Amino acid sequence: MKYSKQIAVCIILVMSGMLPVKAQKKSINVGSNNGKYILIDNTKLYYEQYGKGTPLLLLHGGLSSMRTFKYVIPELSKHFRVIAVDAPGQGRSEQADSVSFQLMADYYSKMIDQLKLDSVYVWGFSVGCITAFHLAADRPDKVKMLVAHSGVSNLAGWNEGFMNTTELTPEFIEQNVKWWLDGHMKTNPQKDKWKKFINDFRNM
Repeated sequence: MKYSKQIAVCIILVMSGMLPVKAQKKSINVGSNNGKYILIDNTKLYYEQYGKGTPLLLLHGGLSSMRTFKYVIPELSKHFRVIAVDAPGQGRSEQADSVSFQLMADYYSKMIDQLKLDSVYVWGFSVGCITAFHLAADRPDKVKMLVAHSGVSNLAGWNEGFMNTTELTPEFIEQNVKWWLDGHMKTNPQKDKWKKFINDFRNM
């Protein structure tokens, strides 16, 4: 199979649980503000690139950033042109007017076109995985392979076993997810809009 080696690299990294800190000695300073911004529908998205080869777009999970992938990018960049992007309103990216899986997929679709990428592989994790499903369905002309990591098709069981999304309010964040808020306030260019982002994220 033509892409068997590249597919194997992705699968091994996914199966390894994205190489936790104790298992991976080498990392890079992902999200360090040494990347670039691209303007999509009047929203600045922050992204960084590593390596050469077939483009591999990395889509992180909710309440997170591209730093999710910091321990796997060194290995991935040996095989791919890795493009890590902060989702709208997260990491160093500006916030969109609203938040939805389709909106994020549309942004990444336009990003692929603006960067003039002939084709891409996509690795989506959690919320990024759901977004990647939309992107792959919308752009079969561009998305040649999708690695689906911890995605869901509905909220049955999620609200019961993981997080009750209806309780995800700014007050809940301040009391229970302060680690996210502290990091967000250090890097995001629109610190005053974090409460709107959380409300939009919950509604999504």
